[in-house]
Amino acid sequence: MRKKGLRVLAGTVIFSLLLIGCGNNAATDTKNTKTASEEATGNETTDEKTSSSELPTGHVADKVVVAYGDTTGTGLCTGLLGIARDSGYIEEELNKINVTYEDMPMIGMGPAINEAFAAGSVDIGSMGDVIAVTGKSNNVDTKVISWSKGLKASSIVTAPGSDIKSISDLKGKKVQAYQGTFMYRDLIEYLKLGGLTIDDIEYVNCNATEAISMLLTGGIDASVNEGYPLDTALKGGGEVLVDGRDEEYASLRTNGVTLVRTEFAEKNPDIVYAFVKALARAYQDTLKDPEIYFTQYEKAGGNIDVLNYSNPNHIIGETIVPTEDELKTESDLIDFLVEQKLISEKVDLDEWTSTSVFAEAAFNELGMELPE
Repeated sequence: MRKKGLRVLAGTVIFSLLLIGCGNNAATDTKNTKTASEEATGNETTDEKTSSSELPTGHVADKVVVAYGDTTGTGLCTGLLGIARDSGYIEEELNKINVTYEDMPMIGMGPAINEAFAAGSVDIGSMGDVIAVTGKSNNVDTKVISWSKGLKASSIVTAPGSDIKSISDLKGKKVQAYQGTFMYRDLIEYLKLGGLTIDDIEYVNCNATEAISMLLTGGIDASVNEGYPLDTALKGGGEVLVDGRDEEYASLRTNGVTLVRTEFAEKNPDIVYAFVKALARAYQDTLKDPEIYFTQYEKAGGNIDVLNYSNPNHIIGETIVPTEDELKTESDLIDFLVEQKLISEKVDLDEWTSTSVFAEAAFNELGMELPE
């Protein structure tokens, strides 16, 4: 097991200090409240595990709204969130503190969820880390509460009957990638492999679903995509130019994250812990039977062929608590975004991930080992 005590303690202290800074805005629950200064104390041994009793407590909200990307337009909810919801874990944990749950599928994916965060209409949301970091850098104030390691990069798919046979052939062509997402980042890196830059193509910015409609009707020449939109393109006669599943593109794999609005976390730490514990219970189920992850996908209405294409080895990438590899990938991504001038300010990774203590406490309460 990894020795994470000092980082866990640091996360607890950072988050507690944020609560201190909130003054009267911090959560208050007369039945179960501790001061932030009490939460910041602890034993600094490297093998120390965070306990739920060490976390801030209390809440003022009576409902939590959770957003997630859904390119199907059907409300498809899968992964640990889907398992936790469909198994009743989210409802059970929130009922303990008299809080209700509402989910909000968004076809606009990460960019739409960031807009909802900024507007305060969503409390928790899942997205790719590129758009998450971009939002954080642009003052969408969030914290990371759950992690998923990348299992693949996105792919480049060309229009039916296209004469594009190599990356260099994309020069002067209309190529789509949703700006701000990991697919846009992948496009930049793929172009480098062909000796091109974004200025060498006619770049088209639209969401994944719109892109495939344009691709199959001749509106664009190529799209950087994945999942359901990619499946639709291939069934419509599109061809894969770059297969993001290949190991040669492993360095482009990025993380997925679940975020909480910082203000919501500060005022409602009980809700954050209850939600994360529900995810941890779902993760615990998949450790006992990994196929649960995939059978839930199909039961929820997902096309299992799409999942099998993108994840043929049935690897569960969601870890909730970040591994050292995930943190290294995240740090490298932040550096990349700064170097490419896609963000103006470097995100403080320690501050952004300080709320990982909620997941670590949930693992501890459930008797689970932290992921390697």
